[in-house]
Amino acid sequence: MRRQIVVDQEDCDDGNYNPFDGCHNCKFACNFACDICYNRRCYACKSGYELVSGKCCSICLNKSLTLLQQ
Repeated sequence: MRRQIVVDQEDCDDGNYNPFDGCHNCKFACNFACDICYNRRCYACKSGYELVSGKCCSICLNKSLTLLQQ
């Protein structure tokens, strides 16, 4: 339920349906580039992304990193 109050078995409740903002279906979540997520911290990223401080960053052709906003 989307009421912005954490109850019962919920980890979080941000009151929206955005799956990549850190809370989805009342459970902590990471951005879409993350393969292994625990408590909003990413431990493994999908191909084309690099793990930097617990978040997935896009690896660009010029070797620069771009942080994906949540």
